[in-house]
Amino acid sequence: MKKTAIGIIAVAASMMHAQSKEYSLNFDSEKYTVKTAQVAGKEISFRAYEDVVYVSHPVDVRYQ
Repeated sequence: MKKTAIGIIAVAASMMHAQSKEYSLNFDSEKYTVKTAQVAGKEISFRAYEDVVYVSHPVDVRYQ
């Protein structure tokens, strides 16, 4: 039983490592969307940099 549990843990760990993707931490200043917003009654335009990765090996890409 112990050997089976250790084997399952080892397989799961290796699968998680195989699925992890390394992300580049280089900032691409050309990857933005121009957006507008109303602030204090005035319309302003700005560059929105979205989905910027801050870690090279995120645990969950939805939250990192």
